[in-house]
Amino acid sequence: MHVVTSYENMEMLSREVLKICEKHSIRLSLNSDFNKMITICSMATEINKNKDSEVMLKLCHAKRVLSAVYDCNDEADLREPLQRIAGSVLDPSSPEPSRGKDALFELEFFQYLKAHGYKVRLGEPDIILDAPFGEWYIACKTINSSANFEKQLSSGCAQVVARGNGCVAFNLEPGKEIQNLLVLNHPNEAVEIVSEALRQEIEEFRRHILKKIRDGRLDGIIYVKSRFTQFINTNTDLDVYTTVMYSSDIANQEIDAVRRFNYLSHFQDNVINRGW
Repeated sequence: MHVVTSYENMEMLSREVLKICEKHSIRLSLNSDFNKMITICSMATEINKNKDSEVMLKLCHAKRVLSAVYDCNDEADLREPLQRIAGSVLDPSSPEPSRGKDALFELEFFQYLKAHGYKVRLGEPDIILDAPFGEWYIACKTINSSANFEKQLSSGCAQVVARGNGCVAFNLEPGKEIQNLLVLNHPNEAVEIVSEALRQEIEEFRRHILKKIRDGRLDGIIYVKSRFTQFINTNTDLDVYTTVMYSSDIANQEIDAVRRFNYLSHFQDNVINRGW
């Protein structure tokens, strides 16, 4: 899936997101990361003229945040994650857990599921999937440092168990890595690089998740990884390239848990490319 946005549309995004904040009575601090991102998107056309690589990367991140909010404008329960985004640290270089980063990932993954035809809604813990077997719960966490993984896993697991069956979805974006631009010839190169990096990280975390899957607390784990990329031979200036992987332990799970997780993980189109 490849979604392309113009610089003019980025400026439109800044205006529309301000309207969304007003509709939900969200007051923006002038010094908040979210307000700074709205400002930088409002200057997208001018930024594109100057082509400063550092500023362009900030614009890339800002557009990603504003798009996540705008695309969920019609959702009844948008206010709570929007409030977290507006009042939290969004700087990708910060290794600390952030409720705002979790909320951003929640909105992005929510749209990803909707695009694949799933019936989902925003709600506790983060996303509720309405499936043939009933409600299925997804807790969304962003990991900017591997040191935070176990704590975030325990938190997400507790949120799911308190409500029923489900999984934890992790957005793996180490602070230093997400700020480094990948310059490549073709999107196929990104598939190999980002997917291999994600596989290595999954292996590192596997020992933490197996017990929670085998004892039935979680049906599985979803891992998502994004990189800012520049493809030399395409018609876009910058892209956010995203890949998704699913992890479970079929041989050691109850058959019902396997069926529930397979309902979500059966499709193969696990690549998102957003560019402009």
